[in-house]
Formats: sequence, C-alpha cells, structure tokens
Amino acid sequence: MKVFDDSLPFSKKPGLHELEFYPRLFAFSKGNMRRLRVLINYAAVEAILNKDDELNMEHFMAGYRYHMEHITKKDQIDSAEKLEAQPNPFDTPVEELEFRQMESTSYWKMDARKGESRIIPAKYTRLIPLRSLLKRR
Repeated sequence: MKVFDDSLPFSKKPGLHELEFYPRLFAFSKGNMRRLRVLINYAAVEAILNKDDELNMEHFMAGYRYHMEHITKKDQIDSAEKLEAQPNPFDTPVEELEFRQMESTSYWKMDARKGESRIIPAKYTRLIPLRSLLKRR
C-alpha cells in the first residue's frame, strides 16, 4: 500500500497503508490486486478532475460508486456474491465490514468441454474477523 501511496501524483499522500484506509481497501479488493489498482485509479481520477491536491475518503466513495455502476457480470470478483450485496466500504463503519481473501486465482481451463466455461473464477475464503485482519505480529 505504501508503494501505491508513493506513486500517486498528489502533494499530500493519503496514507493508504494506515488504519483509515487499508481495511476498507482490503474489504473491497479481497486481496485482488487488479481490482485494488482499478479502484485507486478511479479515486485518483475523481480527485484530479476536482483539482484536489490529495486523495481522500470521498474520492474513494465516488470511485467505488463508479466501479459498481460500470461493472459487468463477467467482471464480478465473486460470482456467488451479488453486486447489490456488497456495501460501499468507504461509507460503512470499519467494524461492520466483511472481509474475505482470495484462496485461488481465476484461470483459463484449456480442456473445458463443450458448453463448459473456459474461465474458472477465483475462490475466496469465508469471512475473516476484523480482529484477525488488524492483528500485529
């Protein structure tokens, strides 16, 4: 998260690696780096279009809304979870967020039978309690 933070073109860094952001970013991305990068890009564009010199929670709320309005069924991170069931993690209290992480990535099944999907979706864990996510080693 620090690398993303340092690469953003704002005079004031948002602190994506800090407690205010990282649980929310993880709740959204479920550990999927592409999904995370896309959201950060949407939020950054929002800030740039507003001529803001920092990236804040409002930009992430808007980026999330834009993402969810423009996502298609094939782009869903977890086809078992309906889009409307995914709350905006940037306007939800952290203690109410649900956390999952990727167990296996999606992949292309070369030997799929006729009528069978060649794209095998990623698999995700059951819910992870917030205390486990925030535990320091």
